[in-house]
Amino acid sequence: MRTWIKVGLPVVLVVMAAVYISSRFSYSVIVAPATRGTAVNAVTGTVEVLAGIDIRIKSQNRGQLADNVVQAGQLVKKGDIIALQDSEELKLQIQQIEIRLETAREKSLLESVHKIELERIDDELEGLELAVELKQAPLSRVKDARRQRRKSEVMWRLDEINLREQIKLLQNQLEQTSLSLQRMETRAPFDGIVAEVYAWTGDMLNANQDLVRLVSHGRTVLMELTEEDYFGVADRQPVTLRLASYPDRTFEGTVVRLEDIANSNNKTRNLFVTVDAPDNVLVPGLTGEGYLVKDERPDAVLIPRRALMGNLVYVVSNGKVEMRRVRPGFLGLQIAEILEGVDEGELVILEDQNLLKPGQRVNPVPVQ
Repeated sequence: MRTWIKVGLPVVLVVMAAVYISSRFSYSVIVAPATRGTAVNAVTGTVEVLAGIDIRIKSQNRGQLADNVVQAGQLVKKGDIIALQDSEELKLQIQQIEIRLETAREKSLLESVHKIELERIDDELEGLELAVELKQAPLSRVKDARRQRRKSEVMWRLDEINLREQIKLLQNQLEQTSLSLQRMETRAPFDGIVAEVYAWTGDMLNANQDLVRLVSHGRTVLMELTEEDYFGVADRQPVTLRLASYPDRTFEGTVVRLEDIANSNNKTRNLFVTVDAPDNVLVPGLTGEGYLVKDERPDAVLIPRRALMGNLVYVVSNGKVEMRRVRPGFLGLQIAEILEGVDEGELVILEDQNLLKPGQRVNPVPVQ
């Protein structure tokens, strides 16, 4: 008995002291009160700035570049000449076609040799028919003359057809060559700015070779969302943008169009946003993040989102940890709505929840 008292009593005293000390000194946790306000149902996605039109203008014909007229950064209007290719050879071809066309038209004004021959045969046939009637010539000669007449008539008609065909073909050739000549002048298809130049004076170009990159005025922002986040997105919803090139600035935009198809490879879907900002600020190719508000609900219980762990929230009640199973509502970037499980004013724990146990005594420290 004395041995148990000597050994066990000190152990009991140590345990009792540890319990007393732990009850007097608790673990500090960062907390924030649940508040009441407007809950926001929002999602984030990646964004990219696009020009309304961004194309590479190409040469339409083969030929040497005589003058590349514009420079990178230059503003152009629709119809302005962007590049000129050497067109002397085409001009000579047009002159040659015009000469041949004029000659063909003059030929068409002349009387056909076969038509003249046809008139001679008609006169001969008239005499033969009279001679046959007077029994002075055989009927076979009349038949031969009539066949010869048909043959001459066919040749006369063929001459007319061939001449009309030649004139039409030359007219068509003249139009095609004139069109090729026009295409040696490359013009701007819309108002915009020359972003890049790919060919220079003296370069020998092939048809369909890049000349310049032309970017139109006006910008659109492409926003990519996951398929899950896309549900509930609609036209005219507000979007807040942050671009990597402007880390301390936000841009306000509006959804203007939803893309008709989804990307099955990465499980995303796109939408288009208009932003009220100058073209020189929204440079095509800029990237960043977009924050889209799908819906709002007033008079809701709100907590910092980092306090929400799935459907669990750790609460400090009477100095001890309580683990609450909650029903989340709208989720924003920083704030979460709680429909059930936490009341306004209760202190929710923001950090190190995995280190805590229900019933553990803690010292709540307000978040700064």
